[in-house]
Amino acid sequence: YTDTETAPGNTYAYRVKAVGENSQSEYSNEASITIEQKNGINKISQQHDLAYNYPNPFNSQTTIHFMLNENSDIEFSVYNSTGVLIQRLQGRFNAGDNEFRFDGSNLARGTYQYILQSNTKTSTGKMMID
Repeated sequence: YTDTETAPGNTYAYRVKAVGENSQSEYSNEASITIEQKNGINKISQQHDLAYNYPNPFNSQTTIHFMLNENSDIEFSVYNSTGVLIQRLQGRFNAGDNEFRFDGSNLARGTYQYILQSNTKTSTGKMMID
C-alpha cells in the first residue's frame, strides 16, 4: 500500500493485517508517522511501531515484525493467560524494519500476551497457538 494523499506537517496513523491462505492475523498496533519537508522533499520524520506477529494463530513458530526509528535494545516478554512470565528474549536491533522468529513449540495451545519494549516505546499484542 502506498499512501499518496499525505502532506507536510500532518501525522498519519496506520494498522495492518496479514492474510494468508489458511490464516490471518489480528490488526497490528497502530503506527504513526509525521511528514516533514526538507529542501522541498517530503520525508517521514517519525516512524516507530512495535510488533505484530505472523502467522497468528500459529502451530510452533511465528515471526515478530517491528520497526524502530533508532538503534535500540529490545526486550520481548511472553505471558500466559494468568499473567505468568513464560519467556523473555533480549537483543539489540538497528533502526528500520526488523523481525525475529519466536519458537512456541514448547508452549501449550492457547492465547498468550506479549510485550515488546524498546529504549523509547512499549507495545503489547496477543498471539494464539493452535
